[in-house]
Amino acid sequence: GLKRPFEINKSGYSDLIEYTRSRIRMWTKEVKEYFNYTCALSGSRSNIVVHHCRGFNILFEETMDMLEFPTYDYFEQYSDDELNMFIEKFLQLQAYYNEFVCITDSIHKLFHKEYGYGYNTEEQWKEFVQKYNNGYYKNIA
Repeated sequence: GLKRPFEINKSGYSDLIEYTRSRIRMWTKEVKEYFNYTCALSGSRSNIVVHHCRGFNILFEETMDMLEFPTYDYFEQYSDDELNMFIEKFLQLQAYYNEFVCITDSIHKLFHKEYGYGYNTEEQWKEFVQKYNNGYYKNIA
């Protein structure tokens, strides 16, 4: 299940998170290109980021569970095969849910200011979009 308090303290776990983030940078670039570097909410074409509507860490932990992936004390304990398998499964899962969007960095920060960082859901995103479109954030952004 989600939230693994016993694993968070292992540097292998936190380093695996950072490794995964670095490995999806190419994917992020492709998504921005696909959406023509355009914010889905404002139409702006500057400072575009990719937001995971289904939170990165939810995808990460689902990948851990599906693969019954080991948590090592040190990142160096993972073999290249293990790491490649993990990234491949993570990308498959990300594509399967297809819950990501291009938005401006400032809108992204606004979302996370409201909903926090981590364990973010598609439902939160839909609520945010509705509030954004109804002008709820006009005086904030």
